[in-house]
Amino acid sequence: MQPKVLNHENSSLNNYLAEIRDIHIQNDREKFRMNLEKCGFILAYEISKHLNFSKKLISTPLKECNQLVLEEDVVLACILRASLPFYNGFLKAFPKAESGFVGAARKHSDAENFEIEADYYALPSIENKTLLLIDPMLATGKSMLEVINHLCKDQKPSRLILSSLIATPDACSYLKKNLDFPFEIFTVALDPELTSNYYISPGLGDAGDLAFGPKV
Repeated sequence: MQPKVLNHENSSLNNYLAEIRDIHIQNDREKFRMNLEKCGFILAYEISKHLNFSKKLISTPLKECNQLVLEEDVVLACILRASLPFYNGFLKAFPKAESGFVGAARKHSDAENFEIEADYYALPSIENKTLLLIDPMLATGKSMLEVINHLCKDQKPSRLILSSLIATPDACSYLKKNLDFPFEIFTVALDPELTSNYYISPGLGDAGDLAFGPKV
């Protein structure tokens, strides 16, 4: 399983990513959220190219024509809180999709050890639907694994697509090793390493804090 990485190609997406990373720009909270949303829309658009479409007969004011339309039932699942602006971009690309929300966070016991606490789930049925799990920072893969195991315990999506702004090879390898379910990864960037505290490097910092303000 190789992730699909968007910033390997030249596009305006790279400008938005550059501003999201730049410490001289990212402290503009409104701009940071807007750039996250733009990246989410473009990533969702790229994902849509890999979904199934079918022809539908459309009547225009002049005549009938065949038009390709999405035939898959899509569910967007947003892992709070940093995902919200990123998710808004996905929702603009898939405006008819059902949406769900998951609360998951790291609980640190010390600088290098943590567990994942996922204590809030509000989702529609995902049975036999295309599930797009949205989390901008796919660092270790632990949060994503916890969420997937919970969601897919009693229901099975027809397709599972993990969608991130920045991922790491470590997270991709961890999920491939530990997830007993077919999945795909689409990400804007694949950063090379994790810090000793398991944060993405070079990354961008804490996406939730930059989008909404520091936690207390």
